[in-house]
Amino acid sequence: MKIRRGQSESGAEESVIDKRLVAESFSRAAKSYDGAAHFQRQVANSLLSGCPFEPAVGAENPVSLLDMGCGTGYEIPLIRNRFGVDQVFAIDLAPGMVQFARLHHGSDTTSFSVADIESLPFVDTSFSLIHSSLAVQWCASLGRVLDEVFRCLVEGGVAMIATLEQGTLTELAQAWRAADSCQHVNRFLTHARIEEVLVRSRFNGLTGAYTMKQEEVVLEYATVRQLTRELKDLGAHNVNKNRPKSVTGRDKVERFISAYEPFRRENGLLPATYQVVYLYLRKGKI
Repeated sequence: MKIRRGQSESGAEESVIDKRLVAESFSRAAKSYDGAAHFQRQVANSLLSGCPFEPAVGAENPVSLLDMGCGTGYEIPLIRNRFGVDQVFAIDLAPGMVQFARLHHGSDTTSFSVADIESLPFVDTSFSLIHSSLAVQWCASLGRVLDEVFRCLVEGGVAMIATLEQGTLTELAQAWRAADSCQHVNRFLTHARIEEVLVRSRFNGLTGAYTMKQEEVVLEYATVRQLTRELKDLGAHNVNKNRPKSVTGRDKVERFISAYEPFRRENGLLPATYQVVYLYLRKGKI
């Protein structure tokens, strides 16, 4: 695999994500992540089973996979089995995650490195298959991500991406707004904005094809603290640049918890809603 030295540029939405915090947060969560990642595994399985495309491969073109935002490496064996992958390159922004994944899934045909999805360190047409599950929402620009994915795919190559859109953790966001005016929940692109980016991408038209699916997933918790503890174990902290800079006081926390209570369901549990988007992309002739 040749490593790319130069980096491309693309138009980007203004980022409110602090990537340094993203890397630090997920690095700290590497050991606790798998124990809390029930929703993440559900999405990963749905992403894989719902793929309508098959990568174009032949005897002289083994299946090469890039896993973007690999986390602990949970999905890699599943993707290998589904597509008969020969060689895996897995990247993550968090050094702690890369170290954990390398320890548990490293092999002669699987390599791990720290890298940014928006600036992939690989030469053009390097992969027949690109996978990313619940990582793209931590990027500044979906458009730049799609540019990089298109560049790194071979002709006939396939990408599958799961991300989150606006409406995710809406109960959490509304409850925090009742407590103070700070940004406590990460922001997500609207469904319309994701569609717009896809239409403008090179996967739309003669040079590619795409399919987009949407799914609402509602998790339930006995207490608010159970939810926030799970988010902490996952490393899914508030990483907005305009997040609160000091520890939130007890009074605000109590107002937040009280504001979440009206969402409690008849079964006595509190909901946490996720709006999941599945993107399936195929690169055509250029």
